[in-house]
Amino acid sequence: GQTDSAAPPGARFPPPSEPPARVGSAVAALVCALLTLLCPLLFFVLGFPVLTLLVNVPAIAFGIVALTRLSEPMEVERYIRYTWACTLVYLVLMVVILAAAVMVVLSFY
Repeated sequence: GQTDSAAPPGARFPPPSEPPARVGSAVAALVCALLTLLCPLLFFVLGFPVLTLLVNVPAIAFGIVALTRLSEPMEVERYIRYTWACTLVYLVLMVVILAAAVMVVLSFY
């Protein structure tokens, strides 16, 4: 009869488990969204405490949702796109506001 040694190599052990596809992209999007929390900190340091309320809540929320829907790849993709879109729009908005704040500060000198 046949013995276990006739089995192909590796057949006795299950393949290593991997995280679902796009987990790395979802984590990267969430980390970048969380890094936008530095913008309110910058405004606080510059002396504009009211602008510290401008937190990128939508991107952070979409990033978290992307990581909670890992069993649905299409949903993960969609929420990754939403996270990046919110992050990019937020950064453009912060550049505009920062430029206006610098102009205001420079107008006093």
